[in-house]
Amino acid sequence: MLTPNAPNQALLRQRARTSRRDLILALTANIVPLLGTVFLLASTLAFGMPVHLFDIVLFAVCYFLAMVGLEVGFHRYFAHKSFKTSKSMEMLLGILGSMSFQGGVILWTATHRRHHGNTDEPSDPHSPVAPAGSSRGRRFAQFMHAYIGWMFNPNSLKPKGWERMTPDMFRRPDLFRLHVSYAKWGILGVLIPALIGAAWYQSWQGFLTGLLWGGLLRIFVANQMYYITN
Repeated sequence: MLTPNAPNQALLRQRARTSRRDLILALTANIVPLLGTVFLLASTLAFGMPVHLFDIVLFAVCYFLAMVGLEVGFHRYFAHKSFKTSKSMEMLLGILGSMSFQGGVILWTATHRRHHGNTDEPSDPHSPVAPAGSSRGRRFAQFMHAYIGWMFNPNSLKPKGWERMTPDMFRRPDLFRLHVSYAKWGILGVLIPALIGAAWYQSWQGFLTGLLWGGLLRIFVANQMYYITN
């Protein structure tokens, strides 16, 4: 027999599961590219693994496409509605943006709209500004919050009512499907350059090279550009 507060308890459990899932995704999206980048640098600088022109070109092309997805797609198109385009181009921009593991397109858009609506105020999800008179440690903590910490804070990442920032997108089933499947597109964004590397070098080492240069290093660098901006 259900108690009167059973629905509230079920909602709290669902929110807790969602928070854990978001935390796991945020950790994975940041730690795995970091480890891949460290491994690549160590292999290249410490152990003399050769760097070929193909590796650099693969990184440059994948990075360019990622930034088109994030800056032109997520930022200018979805968040600011700066221009109009076809639905096929809209989906392409959304997919390219999703491949950088910065969250689903609806959440990314809502976060950026909240940021512009409350710039450098307490309700800004990634404000670097500490209260006046704060200690040096408090200012550094706020700096780290703006840099990356906000992604691991549910009150910054998904505060109550964050969905109200994107009613236009929730009315679009195709955008909602893109939003909830962003992790799959992120994984595909790592596998595609790995497969290109395997095809180019005709070896498993080529698969690893493509995975590192076009996948993990590209995600790490693209994300750092946005974190530093915050």
